[in-house]
Amino acid sequence: MAYTFNTPRVVSTIAQGRIDHNASLTALLQNFADPVQPSATDVALEGVSGLRTGMLWYKSGTTTSEGQGRLFVYNGSTFTRNGIAVYQMPSATAANTAASTGKIARGDLVDVGDNRLYMVNTAGTNIVDIGIPPPGTISDNAATLDGLDSTQFMRIDAADTFTATKTGSHMLRLTNTTATSTSIAPLWLSGTTGAILIDSAGQKRISWNDGLGDFSIRGGHNFSAGEKYVTTGDGAAKINMNTDAVSGVVEFAIAGTGTAGGAVTWLNTLRLDSTGLKLNGADVLTSTVGGAAYVTTGALSDVTVGGTRFRDNIPVILGTGSDAELVHNGNDNYFRILNGNLHVNTGTSNVFTVLRTNGQALIGSNVAYHVGNIGEIKANSNMLASAVSLILYNSAGSAVKTLFGAGV
Repeated sequence: MAYTFNTPRVVSTIAQGRIDHNASLTALLQNFADPVQPSATDVALEGVSGLRTGMLWYKSGTTTSEGQGRLFVYNGSTFTRNGIAVYQMPSATAANTAASTGKIARGDLVDVGDNRLYMVNTAGTNIVDIGIPPPGTISDNAATLDGLDSTQFMRIDAADTFTATKTGSHMLRLTNTTATSTSIAPLWLSGTTGAILIDSAGQKRISWNDGLGDFSIRGGHNFSAGEKYVTTGDGAAKINMNTDAVSGVVEFAIAGTGTAGGAVTWLNTLRLDSTGLKLNGADVLTSTVGGAAYVTTGALSDVTVGGTRFRDNIPVILGTGSDAELVHNGNDNYFRILNGNLHVNTGTSNVFTVLRTNGQALIGSNVAYHVGNIGEIKANSNMLASAVSLILYNSAGSAVKTLFGAGV
């Protein structure tokens, strides 16, 4: 491709009209079309080869992915694109290929036929959506945020991740009228394991499947290869619930102060499970299938204020098999012997015994029982080995004192 133009150079006088003609011709000749970029040897003006700053080159042709149809300007060292026209590409894939192969460059605008406007990125490797759709194509659908690279937004109609810190005075409010559903709720954290941290230090947390317990409310500690203190000098407490594959367990525990990262040593743990209630592993209350509860603690419990009240007709039941009952029916008091006999014992020997089968009353080993007549007592010959006093009261409450001698 060679364009050589020779103009008269040796003249003594050049008319003004000729000068104006030459200037116009020069300006015209500086604008030329060709599918290939011209070189310095391709153009010679007035016998001098070389490109001139400001010279325009129209890249002829119809293949827009090759940059044809664009106008370029010589900046003194190379021809640059003017950045005004928009490349028309058949697809985004074709546009990215054109960018990566240098056929379109940084800052070029591209139309790929989807009513979006793209630009070649800074690296000149691919096109990016500049986020300015033509009028009338803006949609309220969240899908229009597909190309928006920002942590300010999170998709709600598709899987998405979001990492950000909420600041300011506004709270997060979640409302849902179907919160009783097993699969629909205002907030659903569906991870296999996780935690909700309540404070900035992570001391107060609600966790699930963290390694100890299906669901836990923890204070002052977390679970990380064991239960560990979060902050030096703080105590620890927890409510721990296990339900997966078991009948259900709830634990309440407290611990003293510790060192950050140190193992928590629990001082007292109260555990409720299907067998009853345990304190530090020892039974406090045990239950049967029928639902009855039994006090099984091996330690003394001192009641220093108030007392334990059983309402009318609510018995105090003694024995594993409900063997004896103490009850008040609203008027009278009853001690019911349902199994075995009643013994008043000094700890080494019986002082008084009531036999449940026949109603006999024994003082020591001697039998004394009521035979039917008022005030009549029958005893064996050894009952009164020494003088004793027997006081009988009549219906009026008057006492009658009868002295019995030895051997009577």
